[in-house]
Amino acid sequence: MSKGIGKIKQAILDFLPKPIARQLYLLRNSAYYAEGRVMDKIYMGLHVPKRNKLWIHRMESGEGHEYGICSFLENEVINSEDYIYCDVGSAFGFFPALLSEIKPKIQIYAFEAGWQQYYFLSKNQKNYAKKNKWVIENKYVGASNKGNYVMLDSYFKKIGKTPSLIQIDVDGFENEVLKGCQKIIRNKKTKFLLELHPLILHNYGTTIEEVLKHFDGYSIQVLADIREGNDLWSNDINLVYKDDNPYLYIVPN
Repeated sequence: MSKGIGKIKQAILDFLPKPIARQLYLLRNSAYYAEGRVMDKIYMGLHVPKRNKLWIHRMESGEGHEYGICSFLENEVINSEDYIYCDVGSAFGFFPALLSEIKPKIQIYAFEAGWQQYYFLSKNQKNYAKKNKWVIENKYVGASNKGNYVMLDSYFKKIGKTPSLIQIDVDGFENEVLKGCQKIIRNKKTKFLLELHPLILHNYGTTIEEVLKHFDGYSIQVLADIREGNDLWSNDINLVYKDDNPYLYIVPN
C-alpha cells in the first residue's frame, strides 16, 4: 500500500511545474549530510535526502556501499594519471565523491537526469569543489541528441576528450546508452563498468544479448551477487543470467 502511495506522490511531483514541484519536494526531503567510513581507509560524506534511510545507513553504518565496486575503482585509478571518469546515472554522486577522495586530480563527468537526484548531486559537487572539479549534466544519456538527451559520442567529441572509464547504471536503459557511444566503443581506448539489469531490459524492448553484442573485440568479466558481499570477478559470462543486477567489466582486447 505504501509503495502505491509513493508512486502516486511521485507522479504528482512529476506532473507539477518544476519550480512548484521542487519546493514541495524539498519541504519533505531536505538535505542530510551523512558521513562515515565507506572503505578501510576512506572516510567521506554525502548530501542525501533526510528521509532516505537506505543511503544514510550506507554512509553511516561502516558497511559501505557496493564494496566490490569501490575496491575495483580504487585499484583502477590509484596508479593512473590524467584519468577521465564518466558516471552515467550518477544519482547523488557517491562514486564521484569516492574517487575524489582516492584520486583528487581525477577528471569527473557525471550525468543525472532526475531533477531530485540532480539537486543532491549539485550539493555534493560543491562539497568537493576544493578537491577537484566535477562536470555534471542534468541530462539523459541515450542514442540521440534530441530534447534532454545526449549521446556520449557527441559529448566527448565536442570537448575533445576520451573517457578512460564509463560507468553505467541506468535501470534497464543500458542498450540506448551504448547505441550513443558506438564511436567510443570502436575506438577501443575506453573501459566500461556496466551494471546490467536483466529483469527489466524488456521494458525498453531489448535483451542481454543485444547489450553484449556491442562489445565484440572486448573481454568481459562478471561480478555477480554483489549485494551478498561478493567482490570476486569471474570470466563466466553465464553469470549475467543468474543475478538481478550483475556488474560487467568490459576491456578492449
